Amino acid sequence: DSAADTAAQRRVDEILTGELDADRAAQVALLASPDLQAQFEKLGVARAQYLEAAAAPNPLIDWQRRTLADGGGARVEWGLTQNLIGLLTLPMRRAAAETELAGARSEAAREVEHLALDARSALWTLQAAERIAELRRQHAELGRLAFEVAGRYRDAGNIKAFDFEAERSLHLEARDRFDAATLEALEARLSLSRLLGVLGRDTPLRIAGRLPSLPADDPVTNGAEAVALERRLDVRAARQRAEASL
Repeated sequence: DSAADTAAQRRVDEILTGELDADRAAQVALLASPDLQAQFEKLGVARAQYLEAAAAPNPLIDWQRRTLADGGGARVEWGLTQNLIGLLTLPMRRAAAETELAGARSEAAREVEHLALDARSALWTLQAAERIAELRRQHAELGRLAFEVAGRYRDAGNIKAFDFEAERSLHLEARDRFDAATLEALEARLSLSRLLGVLGRDTPLRIAGRLPSLPADDPVTNGAEAVALERRLDVRAARQRAEASL
């Protein structure tokens, strides 16, 4: 409702006043992503379909006016018809609808999980891109200084023309790499803003400067396949959809 939307927007504004790290990026995405809101709307539709399928069919009431043969007037006859097949199949339809709704819930939970992971990944991608752009900027600055020194050596006759042109090429190449890295960082920032649902805000995103450290040990992969089959929400949703179709 509107009160919940206002509270969510207030929380998003509060988070965006500080620096974004992976956890905060995931929070903003879960509160503001339009894609996630659309998934919740689909869940609402699935719930409405469940309520419709789980309800007993309404009886049909009909009436007709009959004229008496002896000319003594008319009478109204009423009838009540109940769909017996609908009543007999109600438990089966209700069970199938419950399984269908459980599948929709699993899909919504999967979208929540994937969105949080995607937000973290996009945040780390932006941090890496901006770090690379900064390193490219430093390299381009060093290339510019080296090119200027080479120009002075050339004017003094202490460097060959070939060496001077080589320094020029290195300088231009470093500048091109810096421009490309800057563009990649901008694209990563736009992708993150779009994913979080905050694209077009007047306040730019403030990103934490350093990437998290790598884990000290490699992850344990023993039994990972069995755990994935048991816990992955998309696998669970597919299983529930299959059960509902039987």
